[in-house]
Amino acid sequence: MKKKILIVDDNSANLYLLQSLLEGEGFDVSSAKNGQEALDMAHADPPDLIVSDILMPVMDGYLFCRKCKEDEHLRQIPFVFYTATYTEPKDEKFALSLGADQFVLKPQEPETLIQILKEIWEERTAAGPVAPKPLGEEMEFFRQHNEILFRKLEKKMLDLETANRKLKCLEEQYRLSFENVTDIVWTIDTDFNVRKISPSVERMLGYKSQDFIGRSVFDLVKILTPESMERAMAEISLVLSGQTIPASVYSLVARDGTIKHGEFSGSPTLREGKIVGMVSVIRDITERMQAEEEIRQSEKKYRELFDFLPIPVYEMDFEANITSANRAIYETFRGTEEDLKKGFKAWQLLSPEDVDTSAQNIQRLLKGEQVEGTEYTLKRLDGSVFPAIIISSVIYRDGKPVGLRGAIVDITKRRQAEETSKKSERKYRLLAENVNDVIFVLDMNLKYTYISPSVKFLRGYKPEEVLKQSPIETLAPSSRDLALRTLSEVMELGKSEREDISASRTLQLEVMRKDGTTVWTEVKFSFIRDENQQPVGILGVTRDIAERKQVEDALRENEARFRSYFELPLIGIAITSPAKGWLEGNDRLSAILGYSFQELQDMTWAELTHPEDLDADVEQFNRVLAGEIDGYMIDKRFIRKNGEIIWTSLAAGCVRKQDGTVDYFVALLEDITDRKMSLERMRKSLGATVNAIAVTVETRDPYTAGHQRRVADLARAIATEMNLSSDQIESIRMAATIHDLGKISVPAEILSKPTKLTEVEFSLIKTHVQSGYNILKDIEFPWPVARMVLEHHERIDGSGYPNGLKADHLLLESRILSVADVVEAMASYRPYRPGLGVDNALNEIAKNKGVHYDSEVVDACLRLFHEKNYRIPD
Repeated sequence: MKKKILIVDDNSANLYLLQSLLEGEGFDVSSAKNGQEALDMAHADPPDLIVSDILMPVMDGYLFCRKCKEDEHLRQIPFVFYTATYTEPKDEKFALSLGADQFVLKPQEPETLIQILKEIWEERTAAGPVAPKPLGEEMEFFRQHNEILFRKLEKKMLDLETANRKLKCLEEQYRLSFENVTDIVWTIDTDFNVRKISPSVERMLGYKSQDFIGRSVFDLVKILTPESMERAMAEISLVLSGQTIPASVYSLVARDGTIKHGEFSGSPTLREGKIVGMVSVIRDITERMQAEEEIRQSEKKYRELFDFLPIPVYEMDFEANITSANRAIYETFRGTEEDLKKGFKAWQLLSPEDVDTSAQNIQRLLKGEQVEGTEYTLKRLDGSVFPAIIISSVIYRDGKPVGLRGAIVDITKRRQAEETSKKSERKYRLLAENVNDVIFVLDMNLKYTYISPSVKFLRGYKPEEVLKQSPIETLAPSSRDLALRTLSEVMELGKSEREDISASRTLQLEVMRKDGTTVWTEVKFSFIRDENQQPVGILGVTRDIAERKQVEDALRENEARFRSYFELPLIGIAITSPAKGWLEGNDRLSAILGYSFQELQDMTWAELTHPEDLDADVEQFNRVLAGEIDGYMIDKRFIRKNGEIIWTSLAAGCVRKQDGTVDYFVALLEDITDRKMSLERMRKSLGATVNAIAVTVETRDPYTAGHQRRVADLARAIATEMNLSSDQIESIRMAATIHDLGKISVPAEILSKPTKLTEVEFSLIKTHVQSGYNILKDIEFPWPVARMVLEHHERIDGSGYPNGLKADHLLLESRILSVADVVEAMASYRPYRPGLGVDNALNEIAKNKGVHYDSEVVDACLRLFHEKNYRIPD
């Protein structure tokens, strides 16, 4: 029986992709666009697994998860959050506290996501019923919920500011891009005439733009081969008919007669929904095609080399499936490629006693440990066995481990020769253990007797070339004296008969490369001793430390850079000690606070801090001292020497001693007074922007001019009568001022029609709430303005539009706005009827109190008119 999965996301494209993926894996998938719709579906037909986005209208993912975990029929269903918006650790912690089983960030590789879902299902099935997690107090849930939402809204405001700045640059960038673009960009009209072509056509093909502008595309025959010209005309016709075509490769003839290759892509240009032409890009891919051909030849060559290797080499995934192998594998195990595709696993090639060892080594590799070559007893396909050393490393893709790569060394002959050649065994064992570095062996006359093939990558020489060189001559002149002194000391110590290899040395040497450049290395010397502990040679291991040297140099530069940054007049920096007080402070710190550093040394932070901000700062400071956190950031006010109050952004961190206590603090101080003032001005300008939007709507619907303003006044009065907070009252007033913004998408002739609207026309009118929501939803208001606009025609019994929501799913602000809108609309004149008067409007809401309209809101509205003599303004 198929597992049922319910997926929830307000983005249709996301739903479609996720549903296609899951159905392709054999799941029975149902989908919903918000938490409320998903909750209703889960009650009607409980799924086996729920995958939900978080940021959604009507009911978000957090509230949906909470509702499920409160329901005894739904709480056992595994719940997975899949989000690209909520990505911080606090978001995940809150999600898991609600009872979610997993918190997954978008996007994920399809196979990774499927694996996560299967593991969750299998773990839940194996574990059985799970006791419900405590959900916490209702107010605590809403506090955390609102804190997370506010943080996301605040980020969106900053993103919007950044996007607006970028947008201003794009227009100029477009012009410059067209004039300087490397690709050929050209446009044609529906008569097949070239309207515009970028100057890059001269760089690519040797022709000037003027050679083509205003001419028919049929004249392009001189720059296209016949086959490409025929295909180009067919594809241009398809684009102009509105079809989408894949990118095509054309053969182009340059002015000098050379043939170039260009990748063509095109799309129709639209005006008022009609195709008026085509824009196309031709990218020069001549070099790319040449490179691709070289890559194909290279791949062929390296595959031949791969197969030519005399030792078996393989790749496998973590399911023990062999994904790649050379010919030596089949020869060694006496089988064919078809044999390895019959479904058996790589562990079947191991003897039973070696399976656990292999699994342990894989786990060590995944932890980042260095695992030496390990001896195993391997089984051939014909049942015979042989000893071998397997050397493995982890394969990473996109930073994630996906399998293993390994080489198999048959040591049958080595085992046979162990008793007669221990010297050789020791040498090759050491080589296997140090295969990543350059390994060399010197005799007691300091001549090379062996050098590992990896020397080619370090110095550019082949091993046979190095064997002819003197070890000292391989070094840069600056390192030769150090090497000679060290080798002399090693040779003297080597005469000792002590069994421990005390004559080993490690030093850093600059080595000459074949191309004349040098590379820094770390060289370790140690003696090779015979069975009587007499030195018979020197074993050396050379490691490339160029990157480490660069890091060390960078650290020194960073130290100098920090000192220069400390003195830059960009930000105030102070270093203080809990025991010794002020240690250091730069000039900018004194400039911000108005005190010299000598004066600051006689003061405390508390004396400088504004009294209203002191508690918050002290609380964070004490948390650092207690070891709960290592640093914090706050906005706080300081009182300067002249009495002026300034706003600053303070970032404080600490360096701890080995016992965990604070050694000293580093505080970074930035004067943000001007920024704070700008933010306040921005809040004031928001009101002006909303009024401008309201005027825009009224210019489209002159017969309801002033309707939004009057509704805003009445809604504000109702909210005040209901004793709502000042913040809620302001949010209702602002939303009411632009609640009919969506009417700008409705034809003006319908808005001003003097007769009763037809059913179709009224359907168009009803779309204005969704249109208004779409316009406002991405604007970072401090309140849910877009949602109030969307819900102001909903009714508490579900009879409203556009979503038929009931009272429990409507904002209180939306219910206030709907009552104010009905009263003003009925009382005022409309093109298709005269005003019905305030009395009729009040009778309407009184008659349908508790049916269409919220009872508390209606009572407040009636009190305004009957007891407090409220009048709708003109």
